Amino acid sequence: MFALARLFLEKAARHDVQLTAPTASPLFQLGEDGAVSVDRQFLERNAFRFAQNDFYKIDIVETEPIKGNFTNVARCRLSGTLLGPTSHHDYQRRLRNLYEQRFSRRMSFGDYQRQIQIVTDPAEIEKWKEDARKVTTYSTLREETPVTFSSATETERHFQQNYLPDLIRTVSELVIDGPASRHLHDRVLNRLVENEWTNETRSPSPMMQELAARFRGAGLHVFRHRRGMLFVSSIYPRAFKHAEAGVSALVRTILDAIGAAPRIGRKELADKLIVDLTGEEVDRVQRWLARFAADKSETCRRRYPGGKRRNCKGGHAGRGRIGRRSCSGGCVNRRTRKTGVRRGGLLHNCCGRNGNRRKLNAGAARTPART
Repeated sequence: MFALARLFLEKAARHDVQLTAPTASPLFQLGEDGAVSVDRQFLERNAFRFAQNDFYKIDIVETEPIKGNFTNVARCRLSGTLLGPTSHHDYQRRLRNLYEQRFSRRMSFGDYQRQIQIVTDPAEIEKWKEDARKVTTYSTLREETPVTFSSATETERHFQQNYLPDLIRTVSELVIDGPASRHLHDRVLNRLVENEWTNETRSPSPMMQELAARFRGAGLHVFRHRRGMLFVSSIYPRAFKHAEAGVSALVRTILDAIGAAPRIGRKELADKLIVDLTGEEVDRVQRWLARFAADKSETCRRRYPGGKRRNCKGGHAGRGRIGRRSCSGGCVNRRTRKTGVRRGGLLHNCCGRNGNRRKLNAGAARTPART
């Protein structure tokens, strides 16, 4: 489930973002699916720029080339827009329109005029001539008789008088898709969504809870396994009723013993299984259990390298690659047999595994095994 939650968060197109605001400071939205902001004045100032394509048809046409010899053009330092020669008849209109559209709320018109520079580069002059040939017109889309405007300033004034008062609405909860949440116009909301996405990616617990609820609603089975990790499956577990199924007598005995004592150990289970066996069968079962315990001990040594403390069911309770072990780790065969000698420690008489390890002096070569 953890990996699945991160898979949904990995790409914006795979999830939606829900914005919830308190009653004291609601959210403001432009129309039904327009821009969102926590500041109403921000939307009012930029409403025309955000929604002009929904209310007006924009046409750009080219007129005849501009005639005349010009040695310089005026350029705005703040935006880089070419306004044309100061002696051109359209210069004042372009200057006033650019100021009202982008800089009227920052500075006065006199301060803005000081941001205009005169350039004499021939390439800039030719570029202005090409731009001046293009005329942009705005035609209304929501009126029976379309009205056409020749400038953006007139169009914005018409927009504010006819459409803006009923366009901004107040919302307390809003759901937007993932790609739109990455390109919000409001910097406060954009930063908030980015921070929440980073925290969610680092620890996707809310996404995991949401996915688990959706999966259960869809009929899937959510369960915990392997140290509490959540998994999802389309198969629901069912209790195995061996009384109704055809199983062998030995399997039935094992299932009955486990059902009577769910936490029964292997040794206790073996004692219940060997009560009615012959001598050879008892020896075979005991050898198998001893071999199983030895294999388990080797598995523990491979899984936990030296330096870690081990408290497994095989009797390991020491530190290092070979720790202290006892015969309680599944050794059933208690018969005494001579095991010879082993450098640095003892051997169990029952299964041949290492016993309590002894520290040897530098001069000691061998220690006889206990019989």
